[in-house]
Amino acid sequence: MSDSEDPTPQSEDDFDFEEDITFEEEDEQPKDTIKRLRDRLKECASQKQEYLDGWQRAKADMVNNRKEFSKERERISGRVTEEVISSILPVLDSFEMAFADSEVWNKVDDQWRSGVEHIHSQLATALKLHGVEAISPEEGNEFDPKLHTSVDTTEADNPDADDSIARCEKTGYRIDDRIIRSANVVVYKSN
Repeated sequence: MSDSEDPTPQSEDDFDFEEDITFEEEDEQPKDTIKRLRDRLKECASQKQEYLDGWQRAKADMVNNRKEFSKERERISGRVTEEVISSILPVLDSFEMAFADSEVWNKVDDQWRSGVEHIHSQLATALKLHGVEAISPEEGNEFDPKLHTSVDTTEADNPDADDSIARCEKTGYRIDDRIIRSANVVVYKSN
């Protein structure tokens, strides 16, 4: 049977049942008819198995494609989330810069300052709901190149402080185990 032939009958009329059942020749013996019918039955069973195998392969392919599609959808969704959050990080940086200059920040009207702090709090809460964590190491924490980027070094007074963080210049962020942006830090180095 060639690949272009459709072995599936379109209707019952496509089968010639009577031809299979009747004697092909008038002098054909019942033994010959039984043998011919057995051969036809074997052929049908073989076709049935071929169709069943093909159906099972197609079903397995469909299940695998669904799993791959689901993984790809999750990957794309995670990537989109990272991109959106990355675009929001400069806003958080602006809040941090405003809060960092405490002399100027304390001179601002109390109600206005309270409103800005509330907006910052809302933004931070929304990001936490999406699994975003700040990476803001403190002085003395060990430098971890997976989480931190060294933007400068400063001399360590104590040799034990070598390769530890002197200060955090810019907060980093991560979602679960994926780093969106590493924290920019200054690292102690002893001479």
